[in-house]
Amino acid sequence: MLSCCFLTKNIPRVHRSVFTHKVVVSAFPGEYVMLECLSDTKITDNMGVYWTRTDEDQDRHVLFYRDGHSDPINQDPRYKHRVKLAEHNLEKNLSLIIRHLIDSDSAEYQSMAANRCDLPGGGCGSLKI
Repeated sequence: MLSCCFLTKNIPRVHRSVFTHKVVVSAFPGEYVMLECLSDTKITDNMGVYWTRTDEDQDRHVLFYRDGHSDPINQDPRYKHRVKLAEHNLEKNLSLIIRHLIDSDSAEYQSMAANRCDLPGGGCGSLKI
């Protein structure tokens, strides 16, 4: 069984979007989960959306979205072809979908939308199988 809980905090910064949402999700291996993330400001063209896994010795790049598409550079191979943003229209919904869940997806995840010069950082969540 997979469960996810998101807790976020406000970080005042001009070019950074802070996420304010809390959700608990349950799923089984083989299924998919959406890690819900809502921004309090509209995402502009000069911004990127960045999801990382932060529960290990180093951050792992889960997804980096910019210029209208995912950028696979530096993406952790465990997530290739299994992750995407819930919507291509990034007005305020930056939720991440992880498909074909496996036990090793249990992790701490972090999301952020910022001017591409300011990435990474942002809101936090947990995913446990």
